[in-house]
Amino acid sequence: MPIRNASQSIDHYVNNISTLYNQGNATEHSYRGDLQQLIESLAPEVRATNEPKRQSCGAPDYILTKKDIPVGFIEAKDVGDKDLEGKKKSVNKEQFDRYKASLNNLIFTDYIDFHLYIYAVLHAPSYREQYKEFLKIDFPRVPYPKDKDTFWALVQLGGEIRQIHLLESPKVEDYITTYPKDGDNMITRKITKTNIGYESIDNSKGRVWINDEQFFDNVPLIAWEFYIGGKKILKKCLSVQDNGVLKS
Repeated sequence: MPIRNASQSIDHYVNNISTLYNQGNATEHSYRGDLQQLIESLAPEVRATNEPKRQSCGAPDYILTKKDIPVGFIEAKDVGDKDLEGKKKSVNKEQFDRYKASLNNLIFTDYIDFHLYIYAVLHAPSYREQYKEFLKIDFPRVPYPKDKDTFWALVQLGGEIRQIHLLESPKVEDYITTYPKDGDNMITRKITKTNIGYESIDNSKGRVWINDEQFFDNVPLIAWEFYIGGKKILKKCLSVQDNGVLKS
């Protein structure tokens, strides 16, 4: 599937899930059709069957088949389910233990964890190095996890990164940059081919000037060069400030 079509499929899925969730009366079954459409749009060779025939161990919500051969199973819980690993003494644990003992390539989801996995992958240094040229243009394909342990580890990391980006994590109070000079906060420095907006201090960090007097200090080079969807994020943030005035 072309990269842009994959991105559109994911965006469409996220919008539908958000709309249903915000209505306030959706259950875990309300999202089933959207997840089925997402899987089949991203992997056209795979058929995702909702409510398949019962297995000897129970009835997982989806069976994934390729040329009529089972290649995986999905058990979906309601959005925000707190026990997707089945560690607590709950209905989840009893059910999940049965499925884990009998089914291969099994994924448990609350319809959101897929995105936390993707979030972690897109921010992984090894991924960003391998696809650095593509990231300046668009999103390349997101690789499948090699096993369930990798999937869950990346889900956790993706959740932590999301909290940081939304300023919900206590880690955002541990500042690594400074803004040492007061002033009018007017953004007058223009970024050009000869003036990239970043002044190196050493090989790993530098200063980002907004005018002739004010700057952000100790900005990691890796942060300045960070791309998502063809956009350099810090440069984009500075260029969209209202009336050329830096805002918090």
